[in-house]
Amino acid sequence: EKWAPQLEEFSFPTASVQVTWDEGVALQHFYQEGCCHHRGKVTDADRVALERLRGKIDALAAELATKCRAGQGFFVRMGPRSPKDAPTMVAEPWGLSEERLRAA
Repeated sequence: EKWAPQLEEFSFPTASVQVTWDEGVALQHFYQEGCCHHRGKVTDADRVALERLRGKIDALAAELATKCRAGQGFFVRMGPRSPKDAPTMVAEPWGLSEERLRAA
């Protein structure tokens, strides 16, 4: 988020961190297993990357806790889209089955 430092005095406290490619792939695999019911996606390397990502998120939460007033909470956003824009239910892409996607 390139605009955050310029708007800091006008907005709520913000903290961000870079996510590595391996962490992103691990998160994708975890999502595929947990929400899409795929099997065998999460590897041992994914588990290591997810723990590293968990540590980064914990550090950001601790940083934000020092910037927020007592009792004030915060939320974690893992991408550029607002949570209100995300789909509420996981569904197959319209007109595409998993088999068709795998065959492509």
